[in-house]
Amino acid sequence: MTRSKKELKIKKRFSFSDLLLSAIGSTIGAGVFILLPIGINMAGLGIIIALLLASFTTILVVLNYGELASSLPLEGGGYSWVAKAFGKNSSSFIVGWLVWLGNMGYVALSSLGFSMYFGMLFNISNPIPLALLSLLFFIVINSITMRTSIRIEKILTIDILIVFLIFWIYLGTGFNPINIQNAFYQTRFIPIFTVASLLYVLFIGFEAVSTVSAEAKKPIDLPKSFIYCIIIVTFIYVITSLLILGVVYPLDIQNKNTPLLAISGSLAPFIVLAACFATLTSMNAGLIAASRNAYALSRDDMIPRFIRKLSRKFSTPFIALILSGLISGLFIMTNAVEYVASIADFGYLICISMVCSSVLFLRITEPRLKRPYKVPLYPYTSLLGIILPIFLLFFLETNAINTGLLWILIGFFVYNFYKLVKTETRKKNTKFYRMFRRFL
Repeated sequence: MTRSKKELKIKKRFSFSDLLLSAIGSTIGAGVFILLPIGINMAGLGIIIALLLASFTTILVVLNYGELASSLPLEGGGYSWVAKAFGKNSSSFIVGWLVWLGNMGYVALSSLGFSMYFGMLFNISNPIPLALLSLLFFIVINSITMRTSIRIEKILTIDILIVFLIFWIYLGTGFNPINIQNAFYQTRFIPIFTVASLLYVLFIGFEAVSTVSAEAKKPIDLPKSFIYCIIIVTFIYVITSLLILGVVYPLDIQNKNTPLLAISGSLAPFIVLAACFATLTSMNAGLIAASRNAYALSRDDMIPRFIRKLSRKFSTPFIALILSGLISGLFIMTNAVEYVASIADFGYLICISMVCSSVLFLRITEPRLKRPYKVPLYPYTSLLGIILPIFLLFFLETNAINTGLLWILIGFFVYNFYKLVKTETRKKNTKFYRMFRRFL
């Protein structure tokens, strides 16, 4: 086979700062501006417990991700590691299929968040057209060049952190401890697990980074970026929640859809701007991750091979980008924030539980595998990383769970149909071969 016929390889292009800022940017997205206020409305001061529970679960998970990312820097992240541990079969396919769903749900959530806040500047009541337009913009950008995409991500993330610092200083001047005391008396502990499961998507930025682990210049940078990301965003979420509760009386929060704007005063335009930046960065990172999920599934012959096709000029998986964008667009059309957030959570929670089980399995089957980083307190960290995500899964929105189960059924159909077609196309000069030879 000539060189021109060989499959192009994705370049190693991400430094530690690229990985960390991409993780933070994809994490501090639509969630902090849309889901965090919803969580405060549901649980009051209990939002702090819910955030810490979700953060603790995520820290356990990222420790496992760190070991796998540094020892097996493969394109596709969690799916590729499960395939390495358990083989390229229906189990690994469903993991890849679900994390793809999670990332597309996250893209839809971020797109809706961007259009909601940007629409406030120009009194745009219908967020769907603007959300679809912003999604199309990033499909084009990522199809042309990943490098430009990452530069945009870094700039936007730094801007977000600066705005948050200014916002904290502003809120600090109006902080009243009595409001925290009142919030404590009105804390609702029953929905804490529901809030923790809904808010889990606030911490999932590391998953977006793991899907491009094969593109990291130094694999050891991956676990460091995961851990630093979770610590930083947990601090940001907790401080922001406390400041909101300390400035606005709890009952006032329940009567406002956007408490961040309600208490920002003269900083409102900057908060809207920060929200737009944050949702754009998370949309971009989610789209990159979703395209890499589709690319990895196609690379391993789980779905048609034309999806893994790379641009010869830009070395980007443009078919996977377009397909991921189209499905994300369908979720955007629902215009239901909690629903798409729960869809993202459904895909992520099952995936990360399976990834943690892969650490256990690979420790047994491949003890000599070079591991630049090892998960501490093994095997307890891995066991908790398996159990806690599944526990949170049961508290998600019912419609989202049903959608997730339907996605699994569609996945099994696609997997088995494609397997059948591949078997038939091996028989040359058959009708199947003539129909599908260009795509399979």
